[in-house]
Amino acid sequence: MRKIIRNVFSVFSFNNQPFNSNIWKLNPGKRKRLIRDLITKNLAVGKSHGEILEMFGYDVRMYSDGIWIYPVDNNRFGRSRMLLQLYFNADETVSYALIRKKNQLKDEKLTLLWK
Repeated sequence: MRKIIRNVFSVFSFNNQPFNSNIWKLNPGKRKRLIRDLITKNLAVGKSHGEILEMFGYDVRMYSDGIWIYPVDNNRFGRSRMLLQLYFNADETVSYALIRKKNQLKDEKLTLLWK
């Protein structure tokens, strides 16, 4: 029954909201709803480190060779299931952003440094 209700909500886009920096920073449980707008409109692309910190906050993030990672969705045990990855170029601006599910990271050779 829950799955049916979830599918109905997704069809009518109740789960998708325009990106709002305050909601992202103050209510991590709603981040998943903001992702589609963030990615489709490339809202993070071209932003500097400072602008990204202002936009997404000083949340737990990891650095690895110019990659910043923000948690988007957690499981019931508090482990990240979905991550926002921001890739910085040599000019220290975001060249692209993508969403990864945690199990997709196993194939990548990323050295993650926890802050």
